[in-house]
Amino acid sequence: MKTIRTLILLLGLCAAPVVMTGCKATPVQIAFNTTEGVVKSVDIAMREWYRWLVTEERRVSALPSIEQGSQRADLIRKDGRVREAYAKYQAAIGGVEVAAMGAGQIPPDASQAAAALLKITKELQK
Repeated sequence: MKTIRTLILLLGLCAAPVVMTGCKATPVQIAFNTTEGVVKSVDIAMREWYRWLVTEERRVSALPSIEQGSQRADLIRKDGRVREAYAKYQAAIGGVEVAAMGAGQIPPDASQAAAALLKITKELQK
């Protein structure tokens, strides 16, 4: 729970530059700030995911051998889901800064991929 609160706090801090751009911000500046916020949010989420994963792996390793198999398989399955979502995010975010500069906004597929990744990492840590 502490990890989720920390993540929410950090996401709020990442969003602050987007909200506080003011009236003088151009569409390109807003797009760049939004993109930067999305990238930072995903970076934070991935760091927290792998911290959680390492902690869980240690917990599973401390279990009796007979109980480790199913729990380790569950961790591998969860990590596979996160890796798949992260690959989709990476594909969507590739070249997004160029697209954002031209369109003045972050492409929807990149923000949707990031949102899906953040949702999966939050869900699986329960």
